[in-house]
Amino acid sequence: IGSATTGGNWSTDFDMTWDNTLLKWTYTGTFLAGEFKFRLNHDWSQTNWGGSGGQASTSGGNIAVSAGTHTILLDPYDLTYSIN
Repeated sequence: IGSATTGGNWSTDFDMTWDNTLLKWTYTGTFLAGEFKFRLNHDWSQTNWGGSGGQASTSGGNIAVSAGTHTILLDPYDLTYSIN
């Protein structure tokens, strides 16, 4: 969710898919230039993660992303993410 999602607002979620081979959450899609965070079940009252430098945390800030098509991976075990 974030300003980098469709519509450029903080009310549109991109749903990630669990990859059983990588053991990570993944999403590939088109982003606007902006920021995003990961949140659980479309709900701010549950856990959400921001971060920087590929490290996610519940106290992390918004994650910047450039415009274009990206694959986002989130590892829930070591709380790392990548943007490709």
